[in-house]
Amino acid sequence: MRRPAVLLSRLDAEQWVVELPPMRRDRAASAIRFRVASLHPRASESLKIDFVPNGRKPGSYLVFAAEASVIAAAGAKADGLPILSPTLLAAELSPAGPWSCLFWDARWASLDHFLDGVLVETRRIMRGGDAPRDLRKLVGTAGIEGPVDGVAVDGEVAGRGTGSAGGEPDASLAELGAAFAEVGVKPGRLCRLEDLLPRVRAGRAAVFPRSPRSRSLRRRALAALVGFDLLLALALAARIQGSLDRELEETRKLYLGLQREHGGALRLADEAAAAERRYAELAAARTPDMYYLVEAVAANVGPGAGIRSLVVSEGEFRAEAEGPSALSCLSALESSGAFASVRLGQAQPSPGGAERFSLSGRFASAAGRPGR
Repeated sequence: MRRPAVLLSRLDAEQWVVELPPMRRDRAASAIRFRVASLHPRASESLKIDFVPNGRKPGSYLVFAAEASVIAAAGAKADGLPILSPTLLAAELSPAGPWSCLFWDARWASLDHFLDGVLVETRRIMRGGDAPRDLRKLVGTAGIEGPVDGVAVDGEVAGRGTGSAGGEPDASLAELGAAFAEVGVKPGRLCRLEDLLPRVRAGRAAVFPRSPRSRSLRRRALAALVGFDLLLALALAARIQGSLDRELEETRKLYLGLQREHGGALRLADEAAAAERRYAELAAARTPDMYYLVEAVAANVGPGAGIRSLVVSEGEFRAEAEGPSALSCLSALESSGAFASVRLGQAQPSPGGAERFSLSGRFASAAGRPGR
């Protein structure tokens, strides 16, 4: 019988939980691509990125990244079937409260921890062939509280990191049950992937879809209207911005010309003062260059550090960052010359020996970028 979908190997795609401030999906897409550039070890133009909301937690996303060639190979093996993420498949089945789900393949294994349908931790390993040892490596030294559901997926995987063709899920399921008993993990429900798939709508657990994620016709029409209004607003804003820029430049030239040609002539003092006031008004009305603000913070936090979130308001910023040393990041921002009154918030250790911390301060240029 034809399977309703196939599973993407966890060896073929990187995945993370990314937390963002509240924003529209199109802006979230840009922010996620910016974040992936610092998270992925081999970020390149050929990298495919997909993301979905992390349960019902606002601003939390499950982000997936894989090379285009890997996705193409997986699609060829899927032969038109949806390609599912093990984590998204588990998320669709996650009950209320804490829950853990383990996927067990001949080449890899993964473990996802959920709380009320929100992914809180995910792990994966490449298997070495010794089931109890592999399970201990996956579970870690902290162990697991409560039962763990297990899914045997041999022979059901699309991608390069697959188990042997025509694998035996029943044998793998027996192996997993024996490993649970030896390691001391309390088993929940153990089943084969083919028994699990009919319980889930494949489209909700699909990753890297061949076409954009679908909407209803009403939502598409509404999105088109909103998009048209947004384009009009952007065009009007660009026109106003261009007019402000031109008047700002003309006023600046007039002010500098008056200073150069007439110096401190008393009869032109009022005219020069009026031009200076107008220049200050136009400079204050000019929209801050957000790309410069993001680039300025990201470029100056120091080597090995990354920005997790950034909030900018009236020339001041607050950033949540992660890196090898909070004090090094503080020193790098202070010595860059681009910021003033930089303050370091509470620093906490994070997995891998790094530190999570907050930084705040203001930009040296009140307009949000260097003056002309």
